[in-house]
Amino acid sequence: MLPLILGEKPVRFFEREPAICPFIFLLSMGLAFTLVSALGYFFSSRNLFENFKRFSPAISVERQFYPTFSEMLNLSRSRKEPGKALVVVAGDSVFYGLGQDAQGLWTEDLSRHLGGNATVVNLAFRGGGMLEGGYYVFEALSRQYDDVILVTNTLGARAQTAGSLNSPYHYIYLDGKMKGYLIRYEQREKYFSNEEAEAEAESSNKGKLAELKLASFLDSYLYFRDLWSRVNYAYFSPVYCKSYGPMSFGPRKLRLSEEHQLVRDAGAKSLGFFTDLLRDRFTVRDPGVWAGLKRTILSVIPESLRDRVVVVQVMPNPECLTALSTEEITGFESTVHASRDLYRSIGIESAVVNTIPVDGYVDGLHLNDRGGKVLAATVADLVMLKLKGKGGKSRDK
Repeated sequence: MLPLILGEKPVRFFEREPAICPFIFLLSMGLAFTLVSALGYFFSSRNLFENFKRFSPAISVERQFYPTFSEMLNLSRSRKEPGKALVVVAGDSVFYGLGQDAQGLWTEDLSRHLGGNATVVNLAFRGGGMLEGGYYVFEALSRQYDDVILVTNTLGARAQTAGSLNSPYHYIYLDGKMKGYLIRYEQREKYFSNEEAEAEAESSNKGKLAELKLASFLDSYLYFRDLWSRVNYAYFSPVYCKSYGPMSFGPRKLRLSEEHQLVRDAGAKSLGFFTDLLRDRFTVRDPGVWAGLKRTILSVIPESLRDRVVVVQVMPNPECLTALSTEEITGFESTVHASRDLYRSIGIESAVVNTIPVDGYVDGLHLNDRGGKVLAATVADLVMLKLKGKGGKSRDK
């Protein structure tokens, strides 16, 4: 009562002045946002990966690591040497080198075969497609250099899935497109628009593509993914990975040597599994498939780049073929040769590798070190023929 008697304002112990001025709070948030974006933009022009051989499990989509287009492009640029061509390897697990460790990787042998003529970067992915990921990096590089060659692989009609929007690697195309790295190609825009319309019609895809495109659009200005990847790779991983358990949060660069899984995984499936693939998925029985395949390739690859592309089809383990009937073997081989001829008809060099012995495989499709050496020698010959025919010079200054 005394404060009231004296005419003083009573003190309310639970009343506090704001600890932070709202203006200061918003300003701080804005500055932090700008700093993060600026760091991402800064790192987007610098090579992230050290002693790179391929996207080993620790830096792959399988372990929740999503390399950005900028990171793949900077990696490839770092391999380009004055006076030498650059060979970009794309494709699926066969060209990725599943079944080989880092020391016996077939692209390392390829690099040795090419010697002073070219350098090599392996951008193939497990489960990747002929025209995914590495292809778009090649396209971006072709705007800077005349002597860049793409060597990719497929089998039969698999290239028809080049525009698969359900692929975990479709984000690479969107990332490169939104950041302005790719050639503006109207036919491809229409192709993907039609594919997206069909995909959106499926209830399982509702909103997914729109969300992915919005994320890529925003990141083309903010570059958050480039900063996220660098932190994940070099400092600590903010992503929990079931395969790593409590050790998930260490920097991914410390796990690059974990290649034993790639050898183990390659031999996990039986020959019967691959025989069924040859019979059911890689053999074309509907002639209409070829029209779709041709439309896909013409829609994805601009005409100006087709003479820089080499498509290789590695024939499966001969033991798989012996499990097929005579009619099935004929159907599969006809599919392989027909697809090879289709690529050639639209200006893309293509070859079938059928010289790998049985002991060069670890399963029905993937190669061990021995098979990888045969593949490397064959691809080196194809690259040298392409280089002699191209005669292009680098724009390196």
